[in-house]
Amino acid sequence: MTTPPESPTREPITPPPIIAPSRASSQPPFAPRPVGPVGEADRLKSLDVTRAVALLGIFFVNAAFFGLPFGEMVNPDPPTHEGTPSVIAHAFTHIFCAGKFYPLFSLLFGVGLAMMFRSALSAGRSFGWPAARRLLALACFGVLHIVLLWPGDILLTYAFIGVLMVWLARLTPKLLMILSAVALLIGVTLSSLFGLLGPMMESQLANLAPPPPLDPAYTFYQQLLEVMGSQMNVYDPRMIDLEISALRDGPFAHAMVIRIVLYLSSLVFVALAMAPQVIACFCFGAALLKIGYFNAQHLWLRTVFIVVGLVIALPLNVLGYALTPDSSTSYLAGAGAMFCMALGGPLTSLMYLTLIMIAVEKVPSSRVAGVLAPLGRMGLTGYIGESLLMCFVMQHWGLRLFAQTTWAERFVLVLVVWATLVLFANLWFRHFRFGPLEWLWRSVTYWRWQPMSKAPGPA
Repeated sequence: MTTPPESPTREPITPPPIIAPSRASSQPPFAPRPVGPVGEADRLKSLDVTRAVALLGIFFVNAAFFGLPFGEMVNPDPPTHEGTPSVIAHAFTHIFCAGKFYPLFSLLFGVGLAMMFRSALSAGRSFGWPAARRLLALACFGVLHIVLLWPGDILLTYAFIGVLMVWLARLTPKLLMILSAVALLIGVTLSSLFGLLGPMMESQLANLAPPPPLDPAYTFYQQLLEVMGSQMNVYDPRMIDLEISALRDGPFAHAMVIRIVLYLSSLVFVALAMAPQVIACFCFGAALLKIGYFNAQHLWLRTVFIVVGLVIALPLNVLGYALTPDSSTSYLAGAGAMFCMALGGPLTSLMYLTLIMIAVEKVPSSRVAGVLAPLGRMGLTGYIGESLLMCFVMQHWGLRLFAQTTWAERFVLVLVVWATLVLFANLWFRHFRFGPLEWLWRSVTYWRWQPMSKAPGPA
């Protein structure tokens, strides 16, 4: 969710050559310049558009987490009881979005850190401290996101894994690609093993007696402790009632505790299954930047990514979706569905990235690219903005629609909220240089206030 630059001439952006000074001269080969964010003229519009599209794809997936209790959201069955539009929305989300866009966002994050490293190297300045401040600020955004809005946050994960990239960004493209392949293999293996847990848990839960109703005389916290202490834990059906009560009816303290509990309960999966994939995408994104992929070099890779996406990734996505309804009862289906998503997702994200790049480059001045790019420039603000607006629709301090919407209704809500953010971004950048959260993030990163307002006169 960094904001990579754009080179309008599509020429490779390389650091100035470091020429050793002569013995007779005491002048440095070039004067160090302050490290800071890239200018507007140096941005890659294709990456900004890609980030805007990734925000939409991630939002389609996250909508279920925003609108449903955890116990209902993990139900693998298509929502046939909600009608055909919901079944279509469910299939579209799982085949084309789930597991495809967070790898794409992760890849772009790796590109951003590699660009930051290259900029620091070019300027003759330190990379480590600005990167450390950048990641610390991102971690703070993540914690606030979890506590105040939504437990499905990815920012805190990015911040922790990004620490590795402070070192990995220095490696050669070859080493980065090797590390990416190893991390992806580990992620696919662990994800497949997690797929075995579904049938195991279903078998164990089936042998347990239904839990007794919660004592209404108990406080919310006593009820939550009783549920978390049961053998079913977060899969206890009583947890659904507590989650609905806290998020739809409040108060804020109850909702905050539920968010923290749900986030902590997902940490094992995030650390063992998602983290290797994120590392793989971070490394691959940095490698693509270093070989000039985003500046029209190695064009043959575009053909490879598109062919692999169509021939391998999309069939895997369809197969994974077909296996999902049986993933809670069949070990083969459970492992197979997770394998398909863990491998098909990153491969699909490379195809999406390439197709968007080609579309933007073929018609660089197209209206669509010009409208979408501003949202991509404020990726962090857009990500948090999606949570803020969707939580307003769902939670107790807003419209209180939690657990009351269908898949089809949430699909429409996603489009409306995303379009609202696109409009906001376009209006915002008429007057300002950075998105609101990007401005704060960059100011912390470079340890000085960034100029926010655009200077009067021609851009």
